[in-house]
Amino acid sequence: MSGRGKVHGYCVSYDSRVMILQEIQPFNLVVIELDEDPDIKMLSHLPGTPTSYDKNEVKSGTPVQVVFETTYNGQKVAEWQVVA
Repeated sequence: MSGRGKVHGYCVSYDSRVMILQEIQPFNLVVIELDEDPDIKMLSHLPGTPTSYDKNEVKSGTPVQVVFETTYNGQKVAEWQVVA
């Protein structure tokens, strides 16, 4: 798999119940559609991407690529970044 996809849909989360995510609020919560199989959808957020709707570079169809982030306990988690 290429690790590429596009934003299928998104929203901005301002009040997460997950304690570790409260530190990075607000954040974009996105559904990613994989390029190789559009029927596969992944739920994630886009670290480092602006969250204001008027300046937001996140829209349906925005191309993204997977990156792997290491959590505080050493677990690798798939995250996504906007690509040009």
